[in-house]
Order: sequence, then structure tokens, then C-alpha cells
Amino acid sequence: MIINRGPNNAFYALNSRCSHQSCIVEALDSSTNLINCFCHGSIFAIDGRRIAGPASSALSKYALTFDGSNLLEIKIPGLGYTITASSVQSADQAIPRIRLDFRSLRNVDYEVLFRESLDKEATVIPFSLTPADTADQTVFSAPTSASVSLFVDRTSPSGFYSIAVRLTEA
Repeated sequence: MIINRGPNNAFYALNSRCSHQSCIVEALDSSTNLINCFCHGSIFAIDGRRIAGPASSALSKYALTFDGSNLLEIKIPGLGYTITASSVQSADQAIPRIRLDFRSLRNVDYEVLFRESLDKEATVIPFSLTPADTADQTVFSAPTSASVSLFVDRTSPSGFYSIAVRLTEA
């Protein structure tokens, strides 16, 4: 996937596979504002439109929304991503914990977010990798694709937990 940021906070989420023969295209070249496929010479605009080359169509786009501040949400069809939450009760833990299980992807950073109610802002919360450790980590990076369990301290009787992919702007 390629995420490009254009003028006036216009974002473009594009499939990185060239529409010609599915080679992986390069990231946006900031000096030309173009995306190049070096396999066969196709060239695409910042928004994925075909400019030149043997590709007969644009790069596929993903639907997205931007809140105008700091949340970019990209909808990836067929991803099949699920999170399972369960309570963890331990005799040595004064605060009950929630266990969040999900499938991680290799070399992707994750954060745990909590929202007390739907009208409240989601915030990053600390977690631990075991039921007994102190919840003091805020970023998890998976060295391999695998099933992962993260443990968070329950600070509210109700609310919404989510796992977020943490992206950094290059």
C-alpha cells in the first residue's frame, strides 16, 4: 500500500501493485510528484492516475477518511482483521485486566487505543505482553506474523478498546 499526501491535506491510499503486471511500484518521488513502476516503465500520478507506460489503468484506490487533524482511516476490503477481548482475573493483580488477541503482521507497529464512550476521543493506553507484567509499553512491533496477546489494565467499567497500526510519515 502507498499513502500519499497532496496539497490541502488530500490523501490517497493506493494499491502498490502496478495495474500492468502486478509489479510493486516505487513510493512517490517527491522531486517529480510521480510514482514509477521500474518493471516496465509505467508512470502514475500522486492520486494513482495512469500517466504513461504499458499499464492500461490507474492504480487501485482504497476508500479513506481524514478527520482534518490526526486520524486517517483507510478501509481495506477483504482484510479479515479481528480482535478478541476477554477478561483476565489474577490473584496477584489488584486491577482486572483485558486480554486483546489479534493477528499481527511482521514489522508493523501497533498501539492499543481506549475510548470510554463513542463521543470521547480515543487515547493510546499502556499494555503488557503477559498477564503479570506491568502495563508500561505503548508500541508493539511484531518480528514475525503471528497471533499476539496484549494485556491492558481496566480503568473503567465500560468502554471500547481497539488496536491501531502506528504509521510514521517518511
